[in-house]
Amino acid sequence: MIEFVLLFGLITALAFCNFSNLQKLRREILQVHTFPRNFSSRFLKLDSIIYRELSDLKSTLSGTNPLSNFKVHLSSTIANMFFVYFCSKRFDIHNPRYQEMIKHYDNVFYEVNQGYASDFLPWLSYFQTNSHKRKLSRASQSIRAFVMEFLMNERIAKYNKKHTKADNEEEDYVDSLLDSVYSSTDKVNMDLDTALFSLEDIVGGHTAISNFIMKTLGFLVNHPNVQAQIQQEVDAMTLNARP
Repeated sequence: MIEFVLLFGLITALAFCNFSNLQKLRREILQVHTFPRNFSSRFLKLDSIIYRELSDLKSTLSGTNPLSNFKVHLSSTIANMFFVYFCSKRFDIHNPRYQEMIKHYDNVFYEVNQGYASDFLPWLSYFQTNSHKRKLSRASQSIRAFVMEFLMNERIAKYNKKHTKADNEEEDYVDSLLDSVYSSTDKVNMDLDTALFSLEDIVGGHTAISNFIMKTLGFLVNHPNVQAQIQQEVDAMTLNARP
């Protein structure tokens, strides 16, 4: 499990955490944002974000060879969906630091889904190469640096200036995390490091989705009959009049 320690800081990843009161608090905070009620303000916000980003992706692909760097365009689009919804921050998909961050998340996703003998026999981790450990450590450190520089530093500064929200002001996931760190009345205290891991954990979900879509498309390439059936179902639902 050494790769999980290097990537997620022991039990800080929700997928691998325990059932302590702190982790229960983290799940409760996240649930509000990841399971919005139908047609609530968060639901409509997410819907509009998805529509905008998919429209931009369609425009991008129409101006270039659709098969050229498709994975890059797809991952960049889905990542922006996550960042806009959870962090109220949108990035230029051509930003080198943004692309570097996406690549690091992709590497993390790959590592998490690999099976190593040391996962079951921890003492075998002694034989893992230092270069492999450094690679994992650099990936997680680079992601943390990106999150701090482009997302959290400004938000933390505003919060520390006694920034207050109106009762009816829509908050994002970052607001909820900062509330738990700096203004929480809960008996359980969340430190900033745990909050950062929580944020990095959820926005990294874009990698799982983009890889799932790529794998699905890969399967569809070899099954034209399934492609035709999907097209028929889409046309039936949209009455051949998609916007």
